Amino acid sequence: DRDDEGLSADQLDATRRWRRELIHIAEQEMLHLALVQNLLTAIGAGSAFERPNFPLPPHAYPAGIRMELLGFDETSLRHFIYLERPDGLDMADQDALSAVEKAAPLPRADEDEIGPRLQDFDTIGTLYRAIEIGFDRLASKLGEQRLFVGPRSAQAVVGHFPLPSLAAVTDLASAHAAIDTIVEQGEGARGEWRTAHF
Repeated sequence: DRDDEGLSADQLDATRRWRRELIHIAEQEMLHLALVQNLLTAIGAGSAFERPNFPLPPHAYPAGIRMELLGFDETSLRHFIYLERPDGLDMADQDALSAVEKAAPLPRADEDEIGPRLQDFDTIGTLYRAIEIGFDRLASKLGEQRLFVGPRSAQAVVGHFPLPSLAAVTDLASAHAAIDTIVEQGEGARGEWRTAHF
């Protein structure tokens, strides 16, 4: 990131742009983490920051999703593109076609690792849509007052973290807004995807 590191002016400009973009994506991912915690605490659950040790058990994810530590290379990058690809891409769109052609999942888990699943999903966007449907069904069945029982004081908000889109989840509308923010920023965007970090 310095002039004395042997980069041309164009290369230096490019690496600085990449750095800004990666930092921007990391900030969005931290926002997504905070919003997910707000979704959990809104319905009375505790925050979930723990993680199982790698390798993860096969029953934790659908058969097409592999969670493992990977080096940052073309294979891992293509897998992330595959997982976060936008919903309903118009394949006549040359930009979309170019991006999706670069998307490739990791190979499926071995057959002997596949266990029963309550639900299957191919993308992160599909998972978030399923969560949204779950909130709708629970609110319909229980009513919003009985569903959103978590204390507002347990919610992460802009005063806690400098993330402009961070908002409390206290009802169905704010739960939808949180999920929309997560999805539209890059986890399977439904509409205009060019601004998503996909």
